[in-house]
Amino acid sequence: MAEHLKIGQATYNNWINGRTIIAIKYYQSIAVLCGIELKEVIPPEMEVTFSMPNSNTTFTTEALALHQKLNYHLEGRLEFQMNENERLRKENEELRGRLNGYKTIN
Repeated sequence: MAEHLKIGQATYNNWINGRTIIAIKYYQSIAVLCGIELKEVIPPEMEVTFSMPNSNTTFTTEALALHQKLNYHLEGRLEFQMNENERLRKENEELRGRLNGYKTIN
């Protein structure tokens, strides 16, 4: 597991033995490696706190809810990009067809 997460064995052992906590950035990879959903890995009470630079403003949100929102937006963006790639591929094919027809005539 440590090798797949690109962390030291000592760090992994510390997680397992409860000496340190798992950094939130590893939860998604752990879920994928274990073949389970992220909500099974992230404790429901885990929260993330953000501070605004140059300000005393902070806000806290549930880690799982934040992850789900981010994934929702990323999935939408990915779908848009895939559709745009397909549109451009078709346009490229059409233009190549025109170009080949032009070369044949001349």
